[in-house]
Amino acid sequence: MRRRTRALLLAGAVAARVLDTQRAVSLPVDSERQRVVTVDASPLAVKRALRRYDARSHKVCGAVVAKAHRRHERNQDGLGAQVLRADQLAPLLLAHALTGLRIACRSHEWDFGHAYGEEGAMALFGCGRDDRGGMAGVGVFAASAALDRLLGVDETEPRETSWVQRVFSRFQPAPAPAPVVTVVNPRISIERRDAFLAAVPLLKPLQRGEANASFACAAYDVYCVKVSAAWSKNVSLTSVAGAHSFQLARKVLRPQFDLVKAARPRPLDVWGNATVRVALHVRRGDVMPVDKGDRGAREGAAWGLPLKAQCKAVELAAYWPCLRAYLESRANETARVVVVSTAGRADLPGADDAPVADVAYLADRPPPPRATPRSNAHVDAIARDLDVMASATAIFFSPASSMALLGAALAPEDVHLFEVRSHAKGCGGVGAACHRLKSHKRGGG
Repeated sequence: MRRRTRALLLAGAVAARVLDTQRAVSLPVDSERQRVVTVDASPLAVKRALRRYDARSHKVCGAVVAKAHRRHERNQDGLGAQVLRADQLAPLLLAHALTGLRIACRSHEWDFGHAYGEEGAMALFGCGRDDRGGMAGVGVFAASAALDRLLGVDETEPRETSWVQRVFSRFQPAPAPAPVVTVVNPRISIERRDAFLAAVPLLKPLQRGEANASFACAAYDVYCVKVSAAWSKNVSLTSVAGAHSFQLARKVLRPQFDLVKAARPRPLDVWGNATVRVALHVRRGDVMPVDKGDRGAREGAAWGLPLKAQCKAVELAAYWPCLRAYLESRANETARVVVVSTAGRADLPGADDAPVADVAYLADRPPPPRATPRSNAHVDAIARDLDVMASATAIFFSPASSMALLGAALAPEDVHLFEVRSHAKGCGGVGAACHRLKSHKRGGG
């Protein structure tokens, strides 16, 4: 009897898991049946495409979409990590730069920052929802009517609050009430699957020994990029994009960021008359408080975590020696320091030891204005953080901070970038280590 009960419970668990997987997968997977279209993704071709890329004159046609993307286990990652991850948006940015294809605006498939309440943050770059709740895009992003016709819509599912959102909300201001949002999870029937495989070709890098690239911009309405692990041994658009994610964000997303901001200006009054504008970014994982062993909280601080996690943490006090040396080299100029963090001055240990008296903390300022018509308080805060970093002349950040890297990608190419590493015992040095980066040569995310 016990064995039978255990078997029934196991079968129920497996069935639930299968249903969850079906809901998470939106596009069919069948590389053998799907038409393949090759593109030249060699290092020389990518370098040439990025050097010549100009958002104002870049030829655009059709759309490209991520294929077979499953909701990955680390869905607590925020916007910065999701943009720079090689298995998220980066392959689509690469396909756009190489071919001129727009990116089909389907952010619910990319899983951007839902865990931290950042759902809808891609609207800051031109991929959001219109007044009726449908997906809409501007610039390089476009809602793909052809793709929607192939997939159809069979189900709407209310979005639930994640555990990270619940933890994060305890030390953030309560967001303004927002209307209930539903997430469209298309379930593809056999007929739709066959139609999709016949109509949507798969973009694939040109391999050695193959014929010349056969990509034709106007041949199809929609193309696909197969998203796979970035560490795959086979050459794919995913692996190539992983090596160029920072440059892709700088070339493609920076004009998009400026385009959206110009349509809905966001006043920024943190710099005054300063000529040296320093944005000091404290990573979110380094300030989240530990409470009842919440997963992901206070990552890297000395709370009995493994050494790898401890070395990722860079608290505010570690930035001061590097900042002091930098400001001494610019002593004849007017400097202003702004701390970009989810925590205010009272919640950041070491704030009293700042090398300058006038330090602004964004988290202590009044709530920012609405970044987009449908944005929430979290997205508004992200917009202000990115605005500050994009207008800075110097950015200090932890090498583990993807949001700071995204901000650096949106800043002018002459911005001064400084990586500040942990000074914890066993982390590769005594005292805080500070490294100046060449921003125009920054690698992938």
